Amino acid sequence: MAEQVEPFPLYNFLVEIDGLPAAGFVQVSGLESSIEVIEYREGTDPALTHRKLPGKVTYANVVLKAGVAKDRALYDWHKEWVTGGAGAKRKAVRIVLLDRSGTRVLAWRLHAAWPVKYTGPTLNATANEVAIETIELAHEGMDTDAD
Repeated sequence: MAEQVEPFPLYNFLVEIDGLPAAGFVQVSGLESSIEVIEYREGTDPALTHRKLPGKVTYANVVLKAGVAKDRALYDWHKEWVTGGAGAKRKAVRIVLLDRSGTRVLAWRLHAAWPVKYTGPTLNATANEVAIETIELAHEGMDTDAD
């Protein structure tokens, strides 16, 4: 009898930027890629028949959400790109999925990532929630590996 495989929980993950653990993120989205479909028809093909060929590969921007804290590294990274400063460097980003015991099981690596958008928290005097900031990263490719 085959052993039942339990899927990993989505709440247990960490983010590393240039190999260092980054702020305590509460959400990561946009881990996706897609391949453009090119429809092609040769002159001898029947009129209603099209061949489908792979085209350009595109990657979605990855959105990271974190609780606002004293560490301003994410904002400062974005600000370097806004001002064109010497610190405006692309970085390697790794999103690591952990199992229930905290063991690394899978990672998504973003190549040559850079911050294209920063959004500060929505402040509300009647709310009882953690202040959340968002940073959106463009990148030049993504792959996965088992940790």
